[in-house]
Amino acid sequence: LGVYGYGRPTSPQLDAFAREATVFDLAFATSPWTLPSHASLLTGLYPEEHRAGHANVFAPLASEVPTVAEILSNSGYRTIAHTGAGYVGRQYGLQRGFEQWTERSFASLDSAVWEVLDQLDDDLDRPFLLFLHTYSTHAPYLHPSTVPSLRDEEAAWPPESDPERRRWLALGNARLHRHLSLGLFRDLDDLIAAYDSTIRFVDTQLGILFEHLKQAGIYEEAVIIVTSDHGETFLERGPYLSHGYSFFEEEIRVPLLVRMPGGHERGRSDRLVNLNDVAALILDVAGTQTRAAISGTNPFAPEAIDPVSFVRGGSAFTGGQFARSRDWKLMTAIQHRGAKGMRTASELIPGFPLREHVFEVRADGLELSNLSEQPTRLPTEIWLMRQALGDIDPPGQLSPRAAERGLSQQDREQLDALGYIEREKR
Repeated sequence: LGVYGYGRPTSPQLDAFAREATVFDLAFATSPWTLPSHASLLTGLYPEEHRAGHANVFAPLASEVPTVAEILSNSGYRTIAHTGAGYVGRQYGLQRGFEQWTERSFASLDSAVWEVLDQLDDDLDRPFLLFLHTYSTHAPYLHPSTVPSLRDEEAAWPPESDPERRRWLALGNARLHRHLSLGLFRDLDDLIAAYDSTIRFVDTQLGILFEHLKQAGIYEEAVIIVTSDHGETFLERGPYLSHGYSFFEEEIRVPLLVRMPGGHERGRSDRLVNLNDVAALILDVAGTQTRAAISGTNPFAPEAIDPVSFVRGGSAFTGGQFARSRDWKLMTAIQHRGAKGMRTASELIPGFPLREHVFEVRADGLELSNLSEQPTRLPTEIWLMRQALGDIDPPGQLSPRAAERGLSQQDREQLDALGYIEREKR
């Protein structure tokens, strides 16, 4: 996104939106993949608390956990959701509390936006919560776009005999990468350009949504939050693409833009924020009293004096966990080395996640120097992070085959296209 310093024109609508919003520079997902991060967003809890995608990668939201939608619905709010299905589907319990829950497998955001606007027009008298989710920026980056591609169409395609091209095609045949259809792209630059085009496409659709909210007289009085459930890696750590396995910045650091009513509270914030803090913000703004079970903290609330505060999360794909303060990051070793998918990830990411990593992120922003095994005196906060993560129930193993058999054929096909089922099979 341009608002975070990117050079390509991927986000003119969001860049303009950001000038009326608070831009959080240190926002982090609670997991580097879809299900647990969305569950944190919708419950205000950490993965080991809400359990979705935690005990195994198909585990649903724990039945006793209330969602933000349930709390607001009980307070008189109209609750509407439109999702791209897959891991953001009703079989995982995320639909609880939504009066209107629409999920469309393989749907593009342009059709979803108009469907949402039609739903909103049905009843504008009640306060409402709208949750809009899309896979339009998710791999394999082949979504239809209504804006010009950010690729250089004049660049020559390398011949099949070219050694770099052969290496690129071999990378596409790796178990974790087959859903990416790398053969349709010239090289890494071409793949990134396609990803950037999907961002521009989503940005355009959000601009349409914002404009209609303005015309309906909703925009100025609404709290509007734009974020993501995880990031994406593009060979920064060796021959590894996509997400789900590591806790490097490119996978867990996410955008978070919050426009408060009237455009107040605008500017930039370096406060550490987890995705579960978003739920706390929503409930505080709505004035609900049911906050006892929420682990997140409203990022606009006065910050407690805590010199060793950190955000954290984990991934069932590896059983590993992370904690990240302003200055330091700790990433634990994986818990289940025998699983095939984890062995594959370990082959693709040299040295990780088979061992602990410690980075001084303020000085080493690219996370290149692992201090865990070096004769360096680590600060007290690393030891506190180790203790805290050690007291948390770690993510579970990869899912049993029985869990996948409970999916419908359409669910299985969509998760396969998104790259999740393939990781389990082989």
